[in-house]
Amino acid sequence: MTKVELEILQGTLRTLRAQSCKALSQMKFLFPCNRPPEGIDLLLSVLQLSLKLMSYLCPSSQNSFESCLKAIVQGMFKPCYEMFRTVAIGDLGQGRNATLDPRLLNILIQDIREDVSDYKNHFESTFQRYFSISKMAASTFYQLLMNDVHALTETDPRHKPLVEIDLRMLALGYRLKQLDSDWKMYITPQQQTWRAAFQGSLTQWTSA
Repeated sequence: MTKVELEILQGTLRTLRAQSCKALSQMKFLFPCNRPPEGIDLLLSVLQLSLKLMSYLCPSSQNSFESCLKAIVQGMFKPCYEMFRTVAIGDLGQGRNATLDPRLLNILIQDIREDVSDYKNHFESTFQRYFSISKMAASTFYQLLMNDVHALTETDPRHKPLVEIDLRMLALGYRLKQLDSDWKMYITPQQQTWRAAFQGSLTQWTSA
C-alpha cells in the first residue's frame, strides 16, 4: 500500500467514524422506537469496525469502542434535557427570561420519565451487552433535575415571612419522592439531594 493509499484509507475511516458517531447521537430521531430493528446494530458495527481498522493502521490510537460509545450516548442527555426545558417554558407561556418554578420542574419530571421509559422499552436490548442505556439516561437526567431543584430553592425560604403554604412546592416534593421510589434501581440515595434543598420549605410548612 502506498502512502497516498494509506492516507485515503485513514481519511475514509475517520469519516466513517465521525458519521456513525453523529448518527448514533441522533438515534432517537433517526430510529424512533428503534425501528428498523437492525438500524442501530449496523451503525454500531460500522463504528466498531472503523475503530478497529484505525487501531491497526495507527497503533497509537487508544479509542476503544466501548469508551467511544459511552461518550456518544452520555453526550445525548443534556441537550435533550435542555430541549425539554425550552419546550416546557413555551408551553407555560413564559418568555426567554423565564425563571425556574415548580410547574416547570413538574413538567420536566414527566418528560424525563417518559424518555427513560422509551430507552428501557425500545433501546435497552440493543445496548445491554455494553451498558444499561436506561440507567445512564435516568442517572444523568436526575442529576440535571437536581441542579434545577437547587437553583429553584437556593433562596432560603426560612428567611421569608410565610404567607401561605406553596401547594406547587408541595406537589413538586411529592413527585420527587415518587420519582425516587420508581427509579430506585437507577439512582442512589446520595443522588437524592433535593431533600436537603427542600429543608427550608419543610421547616416553614411544619411550623405554619
